[in-house]
Formats: sequence, structure tokens, C-alpha cells
Amino acid sequence: MAIRTFTMLGKMYEDQKVHGWYASEKLDGCRGLWLPGFDSQYSNDPDIEPTGLWSRDGKVIHAPKWWLRHLPQIPLDGELYLDRQSFQQTMSIVRKKRPEVLEWQHIKFMAFDIPMMMPEGVMRYRDKEVVIPRIQLHPTIQDQLGFRFVYHLLCNKIEENDILKVVKQTTIKDSSQIKQLMEEIVNQGGEGLMLREPYSKWEQCRSKNLLKVKPFNFMEVEVVGYYYGDGKYYGMMGALEAIDAAGRIFKVSGFTDEERRVPSLGLPFSRSRNDDCVFRNGTKIQIKYRELSKGNIPKEARYERP
Repeated sequence: MAIRTFTMLGKMYEDQKVHGWYASEKLDGCRGLWLPGFDSQYSNDPDIEPTGLWSRDGKVIHAPKWWLRHLPQIPLDGELYLDRQSFQQTMSIVRKKRPEVLEWQHIKFMAFDIPMMMPEGVMRYRDKEVVIPRIQLHPTIQDQLGFRFVYHLLCNKIEENDILKVVKQTTIKDSSQIKQLMEEIVNQGGEGLMLREPYSKWEQCRSKNLLKVKPFNFMEVEVVGYYYGDGKYYGMMGALEAIDAAGRIFKVSGFTDEERRVPSLGLPFSRSRNDDCVFRNGTKIQIKYRELSKGNIPKEARYERP
């Protein structure tokens, strides 16, 4: 049986062709699914009284009843949102088992999709798996619609109020528009963009049809070795090993097939004992990365060509 996540998750934007896609601000809040008809026995909190509001991992979100009354009787996928650069404060509010009324009056439900149904399969949560039948989520629409039509429904059939808002979408004409939108949002304290293929359907996986765009950081590092690749990179360099100015060692990817060619052969994922890569040990290269981990290691470090 197919294994699925609880909701639709995005992959990273890496210069894919996105002409005609929709773009919206990536909201820095807490993912929330409003599923008033979802049977809690298939959730990640089957023993907790459901509110109809669920986290991305299928956990009950304990929102006040007065707040929930602002939501419609159809399912919604969205973000529980306070403001830009307010992620920690938002999480502090929505994670409480006993919600604070005065805190929740500032939380908005920013709707960006309508899940119509969940197909039969296995739902994989963080710490367990649950077998589910086909679950009808929408009261009248049986099958999932393409996002273009869903966005039309959100804009024309959903009545916004003090709590419920629809995330506005912009059609992308070219890659320069992505850069322009990113600069506008980041300059205003935003986190980035979300890109969505207009005819794609809501699906329970990390989807190629939903892309996250975040600003990059850059640094110079020194090559100290490489690891052999696997799959299509078998017999080639899979990733470089690099060290930064602070002495932190990590892997770097993002190379062409030509740059990955090496004369030696080694087991997949093993560190090469040879210095026979195009990027010899001691070579200084520029890398780009999204952010630093808790251990100050660059996340998603990729080679930046001169």
C-alpha cells in the first residue's frame, strides 16, 4: 500500500522551470489542517478529543471553540499565523493544551488549499504508521481538484473574517519575477516564497509540485576530501567534504556530472582515500546554503560557481 504523509509538503526550489506557476509568501507560522470530518482514529492523537484542527503530523491543536467557529464546514489546509518573524511566539501559543483566549485572538488561519479526500494507504507519522481507508473530507466534492480551480474556490466561495484569510497568489512570468518577489518579501521581514504548479492536486507527500524558495547565504570553504556517490552517481564523486573558517566539516553537493568524474572507484557513501577529484584538497570554493543548523553547520550546502 502507498505510504503517505499527513499533508502536502514542499521541496526546495533549485532553478526548476516554473513559468505559469503560482507564487505566495512562505508564512513563518505553524501548519494547520482544518478537517471537521476527519475521523480521529486515523490521526496521531487517537485518544485525545479532537477539535477538527490538526498539525502537520496529525496531532490535535487545541484552539478555543470561539476561534474555531470562524472556520467553514469544509476542509482547509493552511498556516496558523501571527506575524512575520514571530515563529517562536506562534508555536508557544498553538502548542498549549489549554489555549489562552487573549493569545488566540491574534492568530489567523491563512488558507491556501482545500483537501477533498485522502486515498487508501498507510499514513506515516513521525513515530508510527496508520493504515487508512479512503477518507472523504469535503462534504460534496468527491475527488481532488487541480490547484487552479481550488484557488478559484478559495477566492470566490470562502468568506473571509477576522480569523480566516485566503493566501493571495501571483502568477510567475519568468525567473526574474521570483527574484523580485523574494527581495520584496525578505526586505519586509518575510521568510521566502512558496511556488505551486497550477494544475497539480493536493497530495500527501513531499511534492515536486510545491516548491520552497528561501534566500541563500554564502561562504568560502576549503576542500578536504570527497565521498563516492550512489545510484546515478555510482562510480563518481557524490559530495565534497569541506571545512569552514571555524573548523566545521560538512558535505557539499550541487555538481555537474563532468565535475563529479573521478578515476578511482569506491563503495557508495564511503570517503575516498584519493586526492583525484577535480576539486583537489586545499582548493577554496564558494558555497551557498539556506541557514545554519543548531550546531552551526550550513544546511543544504551547494557549490556556487564563479
